[in-house]
Amino acid sequence: MVQGILNKGRILSATLALVGSFTTPLAAQELAGAYLAARHAALQSDFNVAAAYFDRARLRDPGQPALMEETVLARLLSGDVAQALPIARDMVAAGIPSQAAHLAMVADLGAQGDYAAVRAWDTQAQGIGPLVDGLLTAWAAVG
Repeated sequence: MVQGILNKGRILSATLALVGSFTTPLAAQELAGAYLAARHAALQSDFNVAAAYFDRARLRDPGQPALMEETVLARLLSGDVAQALPIARDMVAAGIPSQAAHLAMVADLGAQGDYAAVRAWDTQAQGIGPLVDGLLTAWAAVG
């Protein structure tokens, strides 16, 4: 009888420990799930879906630079510069180095037709890359 109670107690303890290990980091699971879904969508070139899942992940960790970068990149690749721009501005304001954020900001200037601002863009401090910077300079000169 006592042995049966001890066995039931051990089983109950093991079950509670196992259940506790699955339910404790619920926020982490939600973050990881959204991030993994976003990465999968991006690998499938479904950038609208990827951006939506990256946005979900950013709700759990809004200032995380890698999530911000991935979100901006997914938005840009889906052609949604307007949605990428606020995140890009936040990254620049926070001092987070990001080629994608700089590209979003320059793309917005180009969309507004502000070629003078594109020509004045500081490629040393906010460059995107040598090839793209050169193309942007030429594109802005042509207008």
